[in-house]
Amino acid sequence: MRVLAPGDEPALDAFFAAHPHTTLFFQNNVRKGGLVDRGAVYHASYAAAFEAGAITALANHCWNGNVLLEAPRHLEAVACEAVRASGRAVSGILGPRAQVVAARAALG
Repeated sequence: MRVLAPGDEPALDAFFAAHPHTTLFFQNNVRKGGLVDRGAVYHASYAAAFEAGAITALANHCWNGNVLLEAPRHLEAVACEAVRASGRAVSGILGPRAQVVAARAALG
């Protein structure tokens, strides 16, 4: 697991293709803000878990304090790493309901 950086877009694209209906906010934010978090609109800190070189879980902590999730596995780790990387307070959590409940518990 690690924080994403420029150059990770191909791995993200493959993850987005595998989860097209639950990654629309991620896709928009990456397209408009990129992978370097400068705290501006559409920017976020992204954390991903990898297995065999492919992203299997993704979380980001956005400029507005929201945490976005698509993490069927490794949820707690990627959510906590995204928040740690951003240094911002959490104002909301968005994603599949079960993942939101688990992230809320993990993030306190």
